[in-house]
Amino acid sequence: MKRHDHTSIGGDRKSFQTTQWSVIERIAANGETDNHTLINDLLEKYWKPVYYYLRHKGHGNEEAKDLTQGFFQEVVLGRKLVHQAKRAKGSFRRFLLTALDSEQV
Repeated sequence: MKRHDHTSIGGDRKSFQTTQWSVIERIAANGETDNHTLINDLLEKYWKPVYYYLRHKGHGNEEAKDLTQGFFQEVVLGRKLVHQAKRAKGSFRRFLLTALDSEQV
């Protein structure tokens, strides 16, 4: 990736970190998709890794930003994808990427 193709959106981490199930479970249990603190925490941990995943798949910088933003707005929050995630089924990372790939972006 070229230096001018990066983004400062979404924190510093390019790769997925260990799933923070406490955040995901609090959002799901309380239906707190309007809780800005929890949503910001979720976006801070997962926005940039999703963006880099899309860049790796060949999307341009601006397109990857738009796709990432749309995915979180429409799918993760809009369709309440967070409410469907279950710790027993594996990592939230895999869950997100499966949903992202099924959106064919």
